[in-house]
Amino acid sequence: MLKGHYTDKEAIPQLKYGSTNTTMRWLLSREDGAGNFAMRVVRIEKDGFVGMHRHPYEHEIFILSGIGIAKEATGQEEEINPGDFFFIEPDVEHSFINTGDEPLELICCIPDKGY
Repeated sequence: MLKGHYTDKEAIPQLKYGSTNTTMRWLLSREDGAGNFAMRVVRIEKDGFVGMHRHPYEHEIFILSGIGIAKEATGQEEEINPGDFFFIEPDVEHSFINTGDEPLELICCIPDKGY
């Protein structure tokens, strides 16, 4: 069994996709012996966002705190609130925007194929 605290992992600034005011902590990955999935915590500060992007794999999102908007390139938008979850299908362009005054934090799980 492996136990840790999320603050033990480095908060790495995310600059991909034009993202701003965003960090990511890789909680579990192949480096930790997790051979199938990776778990990350993403923190989007006030006025921050993760820019529009896509991946060749699905991922699952669980909202820990904060409010915002999840967008797809199709124009679909969904409000983000604590306790919400999202399933993002492979190759679907999407982004996350913090619309509140507090940080927007979410757990993101992806297949760990060395991405």
